[in-house]
Amino acid sequence: MTVLLLGGTFEAKAIARQLQATDIPFVYSLAGIVRTPDLDGETFTGGFSQFSDKKDPTEGLVRYIKNRNISAIIDATHPFAANMSATAARVASLCDLPLWRYYRPAWVTKNQRNWQEVDSRETALTLITEYKRPLFTIGLQAYELLTEKTNSQHWIIRSATSPGEEQQHALRHRQDYSHINDIGPFKFDNELTLLQETQADVIICKNSGGQVGLAKLDAAKQVGIPVILLSRPIKVTVEKQFDTIEECIFCCKQWFKKQGSNTNGPKHNGSNL
Repeated sequence: MTVLLLGGTFEAKAIARQLQATDIPFVYSLAGIVRTPDLDGETFTGGFSQFSDKKDPTEGLVRYIKNRNISAIIDATHPFAANMSATAARVASLCDLPLWRYYRPAWVTKNQRNWQEVDSRETALTLITEYKRPLFTIGLQAYELLTEKTNSQHWIIRSATSPGEEQQHALRHRQDYSHINDIGPFKFDNELTLLQETQADVIICKNSGGQVGLAKLDAAKQVGIPVILLSRPIKVTVEKQFDTIEECIFCCKQWFKKQGSNTNGPKHNGSNL
């Protein structure tokens, strides 16, 4: 019996290490765009569409599960990875597998004087028109918005990857933005230095939640600049969702313990695809 751990987050790595400690076999899956974690278990990158002739992630994941004899799924993907979570829930139902989701708690904006949460990137743009040097930490998506910026602004865009060749070609004559290619997690001192050196006067970021990304928000408080948070997409509802790693691991361990005493073992089908 093997768990498919859908990761790519700090907490997913923590779950992976706890699975190692409990001797539950698992495969750690992530997009692999940025970097591969240093784990002593099997790691899979590149997405599941590669296993489908139609490049369909649902079909590809079903095939992967059947070929690897996967017994259960843990969804510990990023809160903004709504498509992957939806695919996991759909495939878990098709293959009759248990699915446990760790869903990182969001940052609470209540009582934060300079924080404001918005439900769209377009709304965020309307709120930053008065600022001269906004810092975007929403990844390459910020480049999709450049045409909407005011002429007086200079955008600072930080992302874990650089713009692609086509995107770079389209931006080659623009002088109204700066790109920072950097990979977190970031420490408070580094974030404070970034804000001071770039002279950013507002931050636009995702409400990713968790402790790892708090450094930039704490740095923003220190220098006294506002933060605009993009609300999370709504993820498909699943039966078992946890906001602590401990609860997620406990449920997984209990299920595997029960399966160990069940001679019939878990079901693997996928015939409904």
